[in-house]
Amino acid sequence: MPLRLLLPELIAASAMLGIIWLVQIAIYPLYSSVGARDFPAFHIRYTRLVTWVICPLMLMEAIFCAWLISQFPGNVLHSFAAVLLGIIWLSTAFVQVPAHRVLNQGWNLKAHRTLIRTNWLRTLAWSLRVGLLFDLVIDQRPLN
Repeated sequence: MPLRLLLPELIAASAMLGIIWLVQIAIYPLYSSVGARDFPAFHIRYTRLVTWVICPLMLMEAIFCAWLISQFPGNVLHSFAAVLLGIIWLSTAFVQVPAHRVLNQGWNLKAHRTLIRTNWLRTLAWSLRVGLLFDLVIDQRPLN
């Protein structure tokens, strides 16, 4: 697996790793600090703005992952990293996005708790994924 093709996936995944830990440790817990009256406007603006950061990175990560899987299908570590990415996308689509839609309507403690609890899956999956991709990059680096 060529290093020049693996690096963009690792860069995007690493950026998302930093974002997901920030979201898990700081941003989601701080939702409860916004007053109920101001929360809908805050949350709608937050989701619109963060989408401009997250979507390009997630798309870049997915495109490079899919392309590399199609070109190098026998790599077990990368295949596992791809499965982790699938878990991340499924969790995003079927758990986090619906919870955010509920929160767009107003403060909802159940949706907030769901975000915090279920986002650990994405946080841990991205953490493991970056570790696997980093290992693949190290394996590809020439030893001079």
